[in-house]
Amino acid sequence: MQLALATVALMGSAPLAFGGSAEMSCQLASPTAPADSEVEIHTFLQNAVNVRGYQTRISIVRTSGTGTVTVECPTGVNDPNVRIDTGRPDFIFASQSNYFPITNCTARTAATVLLSGGVNVGGTPAYMSTYTLMVSADAAGGSTFEISIDPMPDSALSDSGGAAIPFTIGAPCVLTVQAPETLEFVPTFCSSCVHTGTDVQFQLRVSGLSDPINGVQALFSYDPGVMLLTNVTAGDGEGSPWDAGAVIAFPDDNGEAALAVALNGLSSQADAIVATLSFQTLGAGTPTVDFRPNDPPFATRLTTELNQVINPTVLDSTSILVGAYAKGDVNGDGPRDGLDIQRFVDLLLDDSGALPGELCAADLNGDGEITVEGDLDLEVECLVNEMCVCP
Repeated sequence: MQLALATVALMGSAPLAFGGSAEMSCQLASPTAPADSEVEIHTFLQNAVNVRGYQTRISIVRTSGTGTVTVECPTGVNDPNVRIDTGRPDFIFASQSNYFPITNCTARTAATVLLSGGVNVGGTPAYMSTYTLMVSADAAGGSTFEISIDPMPDSALSDSGGAAIPFTIGAPCVLTVQAPETLEFVPTFCSSCVHTGTDVQFQLRVSGLSDPINGVQALFSYDPGVMLLTNVTAGDGEGSPWDAGAVIAFPDDNGEAALAVALNGLSSQADAIVATLSFQTLGAGTPTVDFRPNDPPFATRLTTELNQVINPTVLDSTSILVGAYAKGDVNGDGPRDGLDIQRFVDLLLDDSGALPGELCAADLNGDGEITVEGDLDLEVECLVNEMCVCP
């Protein structure tokens, strides 16, 4: 179904042809979403000359798993689940005032036309439309869906004279349904910023279990130019049910490694630390620990008491800072001493121009802020009594 204004914009045009430099593409607000939830997808245009009007329409295809992803229209044609956010600074016609947007939710179409003239769109993608996608409650974790922009005549471009503008369509956007079970790598608090040459720790955390498990296997990678894996231990040593586990660490091949932890004769359904990975830092950088693709017969997975396999949602770690700064060493000169006091006070008064390492070093209670109440006493203890929150 063509929208009326799009038809006006394209009136008298020849059929659209592919192969031009103009391209329509899509971008998901998040590549993953849990079952029974919503996620937005946006469409963009780049490398188009003298654009007066456009229309977008999307299609959704399940490529694996179960369930559906749909554009719901509870209020009918004008439902805001298909919309054009003309207030966005990257809106294709943001520099114009004589545009007329129109949407049709039930047809999954969105169009905008200028009453006159046209705009040029360069290599930076310009926003066109937004669709809210609904993931059904019966979509199993790991299910995948491809969302693509339809070719002409359902999607279209026209120039200021009403002629069709040839365009190509980018790769489909792939939405993966999150499993409720999640594995993630998390750096410990004291590893958030460290001096080069010191040890850091990342922990493997499991959460959202629907059944007790007794085994975890993870394939991961890291930058071997910045860190060296030195040890893997079960649990966190602070009461995790996985403290009683047995660890199998597979060979580390230049930053690509794997581990397995088993609870022999036991199981756990708790949100907990499964394993602690220790690294020696070798050079400055902002390293992470990331999950890597499965490499059969090895795979990142959870195992239940009945030997059933669960494929969890995986989350890579946030980055840490390796270099000049560490907790308490606010001026980044190496030692924690009286020379750090002035810079700490400066940050208390105004941290707007601070370096990331300075902010991390001065945030001694880990609340994301540098305050008298939260951090001053800890900094004094660190400098005067050498009792730092981090070694």
